[in-house]
Amino acid sequence: MMALVYILIGIVAVFVWFWWAGDTLCPRCGTELTKEFGAPWQRSNRCSCGWRTGERP
Repeated sequence: MMALVYILIGIVAVFVWFWWAGDTLCPRCGTELTKEFGAPWQRSNRCSCGWRTGERP
């Protein structure tokens, strides 16, 4: 039974990691963005056009 719990926790952890560290597209110019490493509250997506996460496109 515990093995099943560990497997489920592993699947959820992998999904959360790919969502948390995944790439997004800039809404202003459409180029692909990569998130900077660090804690979620320290990171911000930046684009070469100057757009940052949280700003209006």
